[in-house]
Amino acid sequence: VNSTNNQLDESEITPLMVAAESHCAEIVEIILKAGALVNRKDSSGITALMRLSRWDSGTLIQKLIKNGAQVEVRNKRGYTALMAASLNSVG
Repeated sequence: VNSTNNQLDESEITPLMVAAESHCAEIVEIILKAGALVNRKDSSGITALMRLSRWDSGTLIQKLIKNGAQVEVRNKRGYTALMAASLNSVG
């Protein structure tokens, strides 16, 4: 993982985002140790933490936060990871 340019595709989705959303804890750990930018946003302004919070994986959420993920970062629609998590838990 190149920490300065860790884009996966034209939507700016990173390997960390894919691993987090797939709940691949071991891969997340490897990518974080390689220097991934934990607060990097995709083209919609969504971070790995926001992607993960939609699916409620407490252990991985804690891992991202311990590695510097900012919980108050907002996407292009103004939502934070906490807002995404609370919307997911309503249904």
